[in-house]
Amino acid sequence: MIDLYASYAAAALDIRAVLADAERSNVTTQALLNLSEQLSRVTSLSDAVQLVVDTVPEVTGCDRATIFLWNDRDGHLVPRARTTGRELGGAYSGIFAVTGLPIRPAAPRAPRQASRRGNTDASGTSAVSDEPTEDPTSSDAAVADEVVSIPTNVPLMERLVNRREVIVVTAEVDDPALRRLLTENGSEAAVIAPLFTAGELLGTLSASFRLGTPASAYQDPDVHERLARFAGQAATTLQNLDLLEKISHLAWHDALTGLPNRRLFEDRVEQELVRSRRVGEPVCMFFVDLDHFKTVNDTYGHAVGDELVQVVSDRLIDTVRSQDTVARVGGDEFAILLPGLANQLDIDQLAERTLEAIAEPCVLSGLEVETTASIGVAVAPEHGDTYDALLSRADEAMYRAKSAGRNAFQMYSLAHEARSATEIDPRALYRNLVHALGSDQFFLVYQPYVDLRTTEVLGVEALLRWNHPEHGVLEPASFVPLAEHSDVIVQLDTWVVEQACRQLRVWVDAGLPAVRLAVNLASKDLEEPDYARTIARALSDNRIDPDRLELDITERVVVDDDGVVRNNVDRLRRLGVRFTVDDFGTANSSLTRIGAFPISTLKIDRSFVQVLSPGGDGDDLVSDIVQMAARLGLDCVAEGVETPQQSRVLLQRGCTAAQGFYLCPPLAPAELESALTVVSRDEEGNLPGDNDSPTLV
Repeated sequence: MIDLYASYAAAALDIRAVLADAERSNVTTQALLNLSEQLSRVTSLSDAVQLVVDTVPEVTGCDRATIFLWNDRDGHLVPRARTTGRELGGAYSGIFAVTGLPIRPAAPRAPRQASRRGNTDASGTSAVSDEPTEDPTSSDAAVADEVVSIPTNVPLMERLVNRREVIVVTAEVDDPALRRLLTENGSEAAVIAPLFTAGELLGTLSASFRLGTPASAYQDPDVHERLARFAGQAATTLQNLDLLEKISHLAWHDALTGLPNRRLFEDRVEQELVRSRRVGEPVCMFFVDLDHFKTVNDTYGHAVGDELVQVVSDRLIDTVRSQDTVARVGGDEFAILLPGLANQLDIDQLAERTLEAIAEPCVLSGLEVETTASIGVAVAPEHGDTYDALLSRADEAMYRAKSAGRNAFQMYSLAHEARSATEIDPRALYRNLVHALGSDQFFLVYQPYVDLRTTEVLGVEALLRWNHPEHGVLEPASFVPLAEHSDVIVQLDTWVVEQACRQLRVWVDAGLPAVRLAVNLASKDLEEPDYARTIARALSDNRIDPDRLELDITERVVVDDDGVVRNNVDRLRRLGVRFTVDDFGTANSSLTRIGAFPISTLKIDRSFVQVLSPGGDGDDLVSDIVQMAARLGLDCVAEGVETPQQSRVLLQRGCTAAQGFYLCPPLAPAELESALTVVSRDEEGNLPGDNDSPTLV
């Protein structure tokens, strides 16, 4: 009987253990599901880091958690976030920090080149700064004597960094630095998992247990396994979001100087103009153009020219106020936004200081180089109340300064500048647009995208043109934004789809190679409840295989939760139509949404292609995009390829499909037929990038 009771008790204990394991597994699974759902709405790396660290206590049962990310610039593990609402001591206190200072591994990875001015974004929260705002310990290099250094040959660190194991740090740890860090943070123990992805150390995830916690809580192998599994998923998430932030940053900033680019500058100006209209405060703009910059490039080389541009950008930032925005808007052109600056004396003094700062000699690559600049000044609302008007007036004034002998500044004057007779009035253009569809004024041209390895045409993109009776042939940039403000864009895009499908049928009937047809869609198109039927009818009427049609959509569509949009997308995908994300990287889309959306291809925005050069920062970013696309099972097409060098670098970085004027410009249908029938290597067997001439035409 005793044996029977004993067996019952043992069975009960086994069942209890199984139930406990099941409960822990269920809690972990639920925590991961919750995290995944929340991450689907996140586009910021800092928000994702906080979500990850807040989930650790649910997964492990610890009292608080801290996440450390690797800082390439300083070669440190830097504390980035700790569990919300569980502050037990100083900010960022954790197993690897003393009053927020990081540890320095003995053998750090080679640091990447840091952005010179990399902290501005479209929100306009900060105009200029010396370092990225994401780094909470940017000053630690200056206090190296306070940085705790723990070499990787410490057994625990060797297991963590080199063998990628979960480690437990307790008061009995041999290394005095680790022991000191533990005791000063009031922790009984810490369970630490490395964050690795693609063989790269991203950081560590630390789960800390308060004093008095029994060893069974932090020595439990199940806890270690759950933390390791969670760390693996977190590492992939953080790496992808970090990439998206880099892409977003490059979309809004100049790659050479780190300054805001033309796109971000326009956004800043528009924000200030809105505020100006509300409060009645003027907005001043400087347009700065370096004098004889071509001579510098021709005499000293482009490398010295690039250095000069960087020096000038730094001097401009040092000259203006903290609330001003300095942007690089061209090769040797800068624009400066100066909110509230209206007094003529103040404007003159700032312009003089700017000219003096630029004219100071500088030593570049061992050579003393001197330059000067010409500055044009315009003030809103006196000289215009839109970005385009203000920039145009400042540009005109700058040319007057050059005409006056250079190294000077000029204020725009209505007395000197008459409004251009050829300037197109957007209101009149919109009125023309409404009637143009019925007047047979639109036509299509087609630009191929090709396999860079073989020059095979993979597909063609239909591009809209407007043969305006007064202004001649207009490209989409001059009228599509007007159309998108109304339902005219839906009518226009419907016409494009129908016309392009008819043309594809003509090519198929002529026996030309079967290629894909790419057509751009506006977000408004997919907001039409029955737009999928419109596309299906165009395909059916022209007997086009749906798999041949690629619809180019923006990242805005990808993140749109609107039921009508998603219903149209799902119906078209079931039909077999393919979707491409156009201008990828120019918006803050969530990687989770991109992975879940029925996308076939990412088109790398031309702004990333334009900065490609052997060994340049933009090259790594293109590689990252290509690798990310591969992980998601997507194709990649690079847009805007204009030089053989860009073609070569793209191939080296793993991007095998591209589109651009170097390969083939947009062509009329008859001209494209010739290109489709003679697609091959050139007479010497060269591929794109082997010489300086396009291959297709």
